[in-house]
Amino acid sequence: MNYFPILIGIGIGAIISLIAVRINKSHKAEIERRRVEILGKGEKEARELLKKAESQRENIKKFAQEENDHLEKQLESLKNTLSFKGNLLTKKEKRNENQTAIINQIKAEIRKAQQETKEAEEQIVEQLKSKTKLDIEEAKKTILKDFDKDLEVEHANLMQKVEEETCEEAPTIAKNLLKGVIQRITSASSVDKQTTSVTIKNDKFKGLLIGKNGKNIEYLESLLPDMDVIFNIEPNLVYIAGLNLANRVAAKKAISSLHKEKRAFDHDKIKKVVEKAKDEVSHDIEKAGREAVKKAKIQGDIPEELIMLIGKLKYRTSFGQNVLQHSIEMAGAASILAAEIGADIEKAKTAAFFHDIGKAIDHDVGGSHDQLSKEILEKHNFDADIVHAAYAHHDAEPQRTPEAMIVKAADAISAGRPGARQESLTNYLERIQKLEETVKDFEGVKKVFAISAGREVRMMVDEEEINDKGIVELATKAAKKIEEELTYPGKIKVNVIRTTKSIDFAK
Repeated sequence: MNYFPILIGIGIGAIISLIAVRINKSHKAEIERRRVEILGKGEKEARELLKKAESQRENIKKFAQEENDHLEKQLESLKNTLSFKGNLLTKKEKRNENQTAIINQIKAEIRKAQQETKEAEEQIVEQLKSKTKLDIEEAKKTILKDFDKDLEVEHANLMQKVEEETCEEAPTIAKNLLKGVIQRITSASSVDKQTTSVTIKNDKFKGLLIGKNGKNIEYLESLLPDMDVIFNIEPNLVYIAGLNLANRVAAKKAISSLHKEKRAFDHDKIKKVVEKAKDEVSHDIEKAGREAVKKAKIQGDIPEELIMLIGKLKYRTSFGQNVLQHSIEMAGAASILAAEIGADIEKAKTAAFFHDIGKAIDHDVGGSHDQLSKEILEKHNFDADIVHAAYAHHDAEPQRTPEAMIVKAADAISAGRPGARQESLTNYLERIQKLEETVKDFEGVKKVFAISAGREVRMMVDEEEINDKGIVELATKAAKKIEEELTYPGKIKVNVIRTTKSIDFAK
C-alpha cells in the first residue's frame, strides 16, 4: 500500500486549512477595522450634526428673542400711540362739549328772545288795537318794522359773543393741535455737509486720478457738472464738493471704482465707471421716489416722470435738511391737522407732499421752487385746490383754503423743529445783518441788535425824538417791514427800547 499520496493529501489539506484560518483571521481583522472606522466616522458625523443642531438652536433662540423684543417694542409703541390718541380724543370731546354748551346757551337765549318778542308783540298789538282801533294785521305791520331792527341788533350781539368766545379758545385749541402733531414727528434730522469724501490707501492713486497735466481729473469733472474734486486736505481722503448732491454721489462711486484699478486708467475707463455710477444713482432715485409715495400714502397713479422728480429730492437739501424726508414728514403732519379740523385729508396730504417738488429742478432751470412746483403740478393735471395749497406755502399768494393754511403750518413744523436744519456761518451772518439793516433806518433809531439767532431784534431809540407812545407805533411798523421784506421760519420778536436818564452836577 502506497502511503505517499495520502501523506501528500494530508499535507496539502493542512496547508489549505492553515491558509484558510489565516485568511479568516485577516478577514475578521479587516472587518473589525472597517467597523471601528465606520463607528468613528459615524460618531464624528453625529458630533458635527449635534454641534450644528445646537448652533441652529441657539440661532433660533436668539432670533426668537430678538423677534420677541421687537414685538414688545411695537406693542409699547402701539400703547403710547393709543394713549396719545385717547388723550387727543378726550380733549376733543371736552372741547366739543364746551362748544355744544355754548351753542345750546345761545339757542336758549334766542328762544327766550323770540318768546319775549312774541309776548311784547301781542301786548303792543292789543294796546294799539284798543287805542287806535286798528285791526290785528295793521297793528302787526306797524310794529314789525321796529321789532326787525331790535332783532337785527340782538342777532349781531349774539354773533359777536360767539366770535369773541371762539377767538378766546382758538389759540389754545390750535396749540393743542400743533403739539400733538409735533410730538408724533420722531424722524431723525437728515443733515448734509455739502461735501462727500473717498478714503484712499496711498497718494499714488491721487496721481493716477489727476493724470498727466491734470487731464484725467478735468475729464472726470466735465462728465459730472457742478462738482469739484479736492485733494490734499487730508492725506488719505479725496473730497468731492458741489451743490448737486446726486453728481457728488455719482462721483464718489466712480472714484471708488477707479481706486480698485491696479494700473493706470484712460478716458474710456473713466467714462465707463462714470456712466455706471450715474445708472446706479438713477436707479436709486427711482426707488426712492416709489418708496416715498408709499410712505406718504399718496393716492392715485403717479406718472413715471413725477416719480423720478420725487426721487431726486433725496439728493436735495435745504439748510442741511433732506427735502424728500421733509416732504414725507409734511404729508403726515398735514394729514393729522386736516383730520383734526375737518379739512380734506387727501388734498392737504398731497399738497404738502408735493409742495417742494420744484426743488428737484431749480438748480437746472432756475426760478423759485414754489413757482416751479405750481407749474409741475399743473402739467400733471392736479386738482386746483392742491396746486394752490402747494404754491401758497411761502405766501406767493394768500392762502384761500384750509388745506393751504395746513400746508404752511406743516412746513413750519417740519422745518422749524430743533435739529431739523443747519446753516453755514456765512449764511447765518448774512441773515443777521439783513435783519438789522431792515429796521435800522427808521427815524429816531440809534442802534439795532439781532439776538437769539435772529429770533429777536432790539431797537434802541433816541428818547428825545420818540416818546412812549411812539415806540408802540415803531414796533408795529418794524414788524410789518420785516414780514414784507424777509423770509424766515417761525416768528421774530421786535423789541423797541427807550430809556430816560437825567444828569446834573453838584458844585
